[in-house]
Amino acid sequence: MLKDLSAPIQLVAFIIIVFIMSGVGEIIFGLAITPFITEPVDQFDWTDPRMTLTRALFFQIFSFLISLMLYMRYVKANFNDIIDVGALRIKPFLITLGVFIAGYFLMDILQLLNEPLRNLIPEHPAILYEDEVNAMQEKLVYHSAPVQLVFTLFIMALLPAICEELVFRGFLIHNLMKSGGNVNASILISALIFTITHFQPLKFLPILFMGICLGYVYTYFKNIKYPIILHFLINASQIIIAYYSFNF
Repeated sequence: MLKDLSAPIQLVAFIIIVFIMSGVGEIIFGLAITPFITEPVDQFDWTDPRMTLTRALFFQIFSFLISLMLYMRYVKANFNDIIDVGALRIKPFLITLGVFIAGYFLMDILQLLNEPLRNLIPEHPAILYEDEVNAMQEKLVYHSAPVQLVFTLFIMALLPAICEELVFRGFLIHNLMKSGGNVNASILISALIFTITHFQPLKFLPILFMGICLGYVYTYFKNIKYPIILHFLINASQIIIAYYSFNF
């Protein structure tokens, strides 16, 4: 049983579960949209915002939420055993809001520091892949459809804030500290893994900084709700600013 294994082995087991469920989610996504495709697959526009949002929905649910549920089932752990959660309070919320405001501007500076990487490896597959992802994301945020904005906020801002924080801050930091790591090392490692899984080298520094901030907010307040709020504010602000810059 997983519960009898050491914390590092449990972490490896969880990563394997994530990879398996990512594949399952991709298969189910394909099966779900097949009835709606009326043209040859090689001619279908997979960058259509509807497809991008649907795929992101399946990815978040299967890769993070269902994977975490399966892990907890096999280690026979309750939610509160591996993730700190509590009631929202005004002072921690205001501090979280302050971290968001300060961090938002610092992330822009870090983005500028990260940009020279494009000139160093302009044709690297990771850079080309990120350009493709950015092109798809632009279709999600640069439009004039309020309904699409609502769905984008839900799938690209709220859902990742919940699912990713439960995994990267809640489960991962708990597991790293259980393995003997101190708070600072656990936060840094979880932030690094969080950054690498985004596959965005041109945004490595701002995403890493964001992961560190989320980690400290979580460990300081010992409540997963605050990093979820911070994560949502970061994602949602970028989507809303892009939407209104396109329409006004």
